[in-house]
Amino acid sequence: GSEVMAGGSETREVLSDRVRLLAEACDSLQGFQVLSEDQGGYGGITQHLLEEIKQEYGTGRPTLLFSLRTQPHTLPADATPAVRTRTAINEALSLSSLMELSSIYVPLSLPALSSSLFPHLKLNSRSLFHTSAVIAAAMDCVTLPSRMAGNVSTPCGPVIGDMSLHSLTSFIKGRGLPGLASLYMAMPMPALQCDMHQVAHAQDARAKHPHSKASSAAAPDGATGPATGRSSSAAAGGTGAGSSGAEGAESDMEWFDPWTMSQLSPGLVTQPKDVMAEVITLRGTRSSTGPAYCSAALAALDAALVRGPRRLCPVHRACVPLPMLVPLPFPHFWGPRVGLHGDISSPESINIGAAGAAGGSAGQAQQAQEPEVLSLPVATKLCVAPGYRVHVEQVTQKWKTAYTTAMGRSMLESWGYQGDDLGAVTEGLMAIAGEYAQDSDDGLDV
Repeated sequence: GSEVMAGGSETREVLSDRVRLLAEACDSLQGFQVLSEDQGGYGGITQHLLEEIKQEYGTGRPTLLFSLRTQPHTLPADATPAVRTRTAINEALSLSSLMELSSIYVPLSLPALSSSLFPHLKLNSRSLFHTSAVIAAAMDCVTLPSRMAGNVSTPCGPVIGDMSLHSLTSFIKGRGLPGLASLYMAMPMPALQCDMHQVAHAQDARAKHPHSKASSAAAPDGATGPATGRSSSAAAGGTGAGSSGAEGAESDMEWFDPWTMSQLSPGLVTQPKDVMAEVITLRGTRSSTGPAYCSAALAALDAALVRGPRRLCPVHRACVPLPMLVPLPFPHFWGPRVGLHGDISSPESINIGAAGAAGGSAGQAQQAQEPEVLSLPVATKLCVAPGYRVHVEQVTQKWKTAYTTAMGRSMLESWGYQGDDLGAVTEGLMAIAGEYAQDSDDGLDV
């Protein structure tokens, strides 16, 4: 796509005019959100467009780049050498050039086994209609705090944790790491344990010594006890769904766990103890009895984070009481346990409903199998970690292997890349990996 944007081409002028028109229509321009399939021909177009934005609007307006991937991160075993070479080259070119031009670079793609990561969705990972809907919902939720500035009040309380796009990017990159970020999502989001007695009991554990016998006995498997710190910093980790010990019908419910969200960023492996900064956004949270107040939802989230492994990680928590309204064009891929407003029913209630539908008409049975959903609670997590250095090194190694082959050199020459350009790409990738290594040497690993 570089040749399409070269010089004073008509395509370049059209794209620049459209960006300028949208920017002038903003009352207060915060920054730019760019969606691009940069692993193909649109990578070069995206590069030139980001250069235009940076030149015209400067570095004061952050750019959040979502890299949309149409193919899985792991190629199938029967992939041809040409496909493997082209994939390795495209990924290296995008990572080396677009990360430098954007504030945050978020690769997005649903894994091949996404149906197991979204157990309450009848998701077909081969359908672009399904995958694009999930990714669009994730992008809408993670950027929602930047669009909720002002005094927005609802019956469930005001919005808590709204922040500008500049604050979002500064928070994610505040520890000095590169802007490569990973996105996690829960849709529909399970209920939160917003019972004030449960929240108070979990918060009391924070006052105990992290290595005391009482806190060790209360911690789940793999947890090391609660952490201390500012209210904007929390120790996060798994809580184990359904481990609340609630009595009665609530004991069979599925509870929200901030560390069981599904990862949408291919190749970026994140360990809970290695996360350096994260932004958690809750939208339309619900408890076991209905909509939850934002203050109660964040208290329940804090209790879940405290019960996890101890770590030093700043966490920004945002809660928007408004759920995601399901538009008419949205795919109907809901599982049988998803309710009208995104509540996840217990398996026992589903069995009772199925038995009642079996004794009724065929139309009632079909309606029970295809639930109607009007709104959804959604949760997202955007985070950075020094462990992404492994991904950058893997991309660099694949790049070196690809461009040294005859097929790779021929492909790059047809795209206009010469010897000096190849060296610049290699240096760019090594510089990104070097930033992660420098952060490790500075003692940021905890």
